[in-house]
Amino acid sequence: MDQQVRKILVVRFSSLGDLILTTPFFREVKKLFPQAEVHFLTSSTFAPLFEGNPHIDKQLIFDRSAGAEEVKRWALQIGFEQYDLLFDLHRSLRSRLLLLKALGPFSRRLIPINKRSLKRNLLLKFGWDRFDQPEPQRLAYLATLKGFAKTQALASDTELFPSTADHQQVEDILREKRIEGNPLICLGPSASFDLKCWPKERFLALGLALYDQGYQPLSLGAASDLEPVYLEEASDGKIINLAGQFSFLQSAAMLKKARLSISNDSAVVHFSEAVGTPSIALFGPTVAQFGYAPFLEQSQIMERDLGCRPCSRNGKGGCTNPKGRLCMEDITADQVVEAALKTLG
Repeated sequence: MDQQVRKILVVRFSSLGDLILTTPFFREVKKLFPQAEVHFLTSSTFAPLFEGNPHIDKQLIFDRSAGAEEVKRWALQIGFEQYDLLFDLHRSLRSRLLLLKALGPFSRRLIPINKRSLKRNLLLKFGWDRFDQPEPQRLAYLATLKGFAKTQALASDTELFPSTADHQQVEDILREKRIEGNPLICLGPSASFDLKCWPKERFLALGLALYDQGYQPLSLGAASDLEPVYLEEASDGKIINLAGQFSFLQSAAMLKKARLSISNDSAVVHFSEAVGTPSIALFGPTVAQFGYAPFLEQSQIMERDLGCRPCSRNGKGGCTNPKGRLCMEDITADQVVEAALKTLG
């Protein structure tokens, strides 16, 4: 089969954490089809995440703001390229429409991901857990290759490839901020939706406790995130705000220098593990069954067993517990400090 496959297309538009979890797929598909060109169609927003990835021969940029015209343009281009295999790792309405227009309704060249939507919806809406065990999302991506791998094992560790310049930029900013000496711990106090956020006051207490133990806490995130600004101000500069300072791959380089990351259920967890840094992930409205739990041996989830969980697939929406966000409020700073110090040894 591998002798017949000369060109492969992979489609996944978003989001940041999901895209990090696709990285094992590119490595393993290249092992299975070493002679094939691997092309990757993704959103222009997230394309920089894959710079330097040696398993992607050509990156294709999709402008999601262009609407139907962009779908039409890429459908024509995909048809022209005559790919031997196409993997839809998104199965969104946009990706399905695009590939339907490009290939028609019954193409045997198209291999879509199984999104396990029925099991997720049963758990989310009715509390019926039909998962034999939590299936990591990165394994769901790799499952599209099982028909080709047969008995060959597929490695599922994620990976990112910051450049020498990315590492140097991190060094320059740390020097500029006069961050040196103490071991670093990165905090991810923000998330795409507020429902997933551990209270910022708890992050403050956590950061100060770790500072007193001889560690230097740094908070990461986007430039628009408010929590890192609060942490630096409320801690009198002991928790240093680095949000908005780095590109995607520079963030990975920063996390590689850290001993540990502690974060809400957000992309910081996946960035951290992709460079080998363990992570403590704080889960509230979401659960491990959705596929986004950390996987490194030293990493762990901190969560509360409540009947109202899960209440959201991604943190969007309002809390369903009449007592408020107990899933996050019941995780204390002392508990996270204890877990962190145990991990740090």
